[in-house]
Amino acid sequence: MKKVVVIGAGFGGLSTACYLSKYGFDVTVIEKNPQVGGRASIYKESGFLFDKGPSWYLMPEVFERFFKNFNKNYNDYYKLIKLDPNYRLFFEDGQVIDIPSDINGINDIFENLEKGSSKRLKEYMDNSTYQYNLIDKFLYRKYENLKDIIDIKLLIDGLKLNIFHYMDGYVKQFFKNKKIRQILEYTTVFLGSSPYNTPAFYSIMSHVDFKLGVFYPSGGFSEVAKSYAELAKEYGSKIILENQATKIVVKNGKVIGVETKNGFYDAEIVISNADFYFTENSLLEPSYRSFEQRYWDRKILGPSAFLIFLGVKGKIEKLKHHNLYLVSDWEEHFKTIFDDKKMPDNPSFYISVTSKTDKITAPLNDENLFVLVPIASGIKDDEKIREEYYDKIVSKISKIVDYDLKGNTIVKRIYSINDFIQDYNSYKGNALGLSHAKFQTAIFRLPYKSKKVKNLFFVGHYTHPGIGVPMVTIAAEVLSNEIRKIYG
Repeated sequence: MKKVVVIGAGFGGLSTACYLSKYGFDVTVIEKNPQVGGRASIYKESGFLFDKGPSWYLMPEVFERFFKNFNKNYNDYYKLIKLDPNYRLFFEDGQVIDIPSDINGINDIFENLEKGSSKRLKEYMDNSTYQYNLIDKFLYRKYENLKDIIDIKLLIDGLKLNIFHYMDGYVKQFFKNKKIRQILEYTTVFLGSSPYNTPAFYSIMSHVDFKLGVFYPSGGFSEVAKSYAELAKEYGSKIILENQATKIVVKNGKVIGVETKNGFYDAEIVISNADFYFTENSLLEPSYRSFEQRYWDRKILGPSAFLIFLGVKGKIEKLKHHNLYLVSDWEEHFKTIFDDKKMPDNPSFYISVTSKTDKITAPLNDENLFVLVPIASGIKDDEKIREEYYDKIVSKISKIVDYDLKGNTIVKRIYSINDFIQDYNSYKGNALGLSHAKFQTAIFRLPYKSKKVKNLFFVGHYTHPGIGVPMVTIAAEVLSNEIRKIYG
């Protein structure tokens, strides 16, 4: 059996380990942190439990396909709860809208916001569903060079997917009402981008949102990560935690192993699920790096995040499980993050309160708030900045939900740029990887194979198909099948 070392036990690394172990490879996963899951780890304090990363369980069929590939079912490992409403929206003018789990209720909401829009929503959703049903052709495939996209039928289908249009312009073709557009465009934040430079292909997220629904894995998203790890072990993978990789050792253009703080691991194949930039610039010698710094300087990173973990005494009636606060000046919000490279003065933000659904995540009659404010990557981060921004955000939330958060705080933790760097070796402290900007999708994402080292590969949110747990799970399947073809 060929020896494989996977650097990083995020979803990309774990799912790759599952596949390659199944295919007969001898797989060892090394992880610097004490938990599996990468960003999908948990933080516990004083009876409160918080997901530190992913919190939206979307595209359920991707997870179903993953487990089916091993003759398993997700409910062999964790329980899913379908949310209703999907989420609550707070607009800056004070209007509050709950997005229900049925499309008929969404039709009514749209019609109330813009007369005649329910008919246009049907057309929009028909397009979204059509595009979503083509994802097998576009997502479950490698994009290594131009020949991978020179396929007449694929190109024709690509035109139907609106890959050459931006989300905001595409949505405006259907709807004039700004709030409707925000409802349809907010998902671009979780793609590490903005509606002004994200391909309209990602309107597929409306099908995911409105038709497939929003789910919650009981116990938190870390339960999904644990299930991937358990499956990998069932097939023979070894997972070693608290073991930082320090160097990928290369001889004559081939990997021969990985040095870690706990010793050396022989390897005939190395797959990095660590940050792509960190892997290239900290684990490889300069002569083996595929990209120079000027290449990275041209890339658009996804935003970082200002995270607040709040354990709060009492119940906050105005919050649901998922909550979004959307500012009126939508364009300025994104400009501040991506162009001005600042922390927005008047930001949109997301609040998760899993205790609304899952009683084990907070003490009885208390709430756990996870607050995510998108901010620019690579900006200054210190205690003074953190405390000032914390005061601003928590005061804003307290006003919106009519609840004294500061006066009822039991647990408080701030997590931001420096923490992403410390915990995940994240380039410039980004939270999501490479943005899904127009020329950073499909063939334009980073390659899964090193240009300089024959048996070094990459998996995760920098490569195709991109950001999010479903996407990196798909990436692992595509990569594993390629490795099997080459070495199996």
